[in-house]
Amino acid sequence: MQTVLEHQDTWAYVIAPKTYELLYANRKARELVPNAAAGMKCYALYSERGLPCEACPAKELGQVETCKKEIYNPI
Repeated sequence: MQTVLEHQDTWAYVIAPKTYELLYANRKARELVPNAAAGMKCYALYSERGLPCEACPAKELGQVETCKKEIYNPI
């Protein structure tokens, strides 16, 4: 799975759903945001916010088994 994600021409990352901490960022995400490191809060890192994003797919976990969304980020 990691090999597939590393070769995608889109940025992808994985977070801990309860803490929003970054667990993994693929090559494209690391190129676009080189200071990304495990443990950083995704909303602070990728959206420059102090709180989780309103449309965050992690908020739906627990209500649904899986959730994925394509989200536009102007940053």
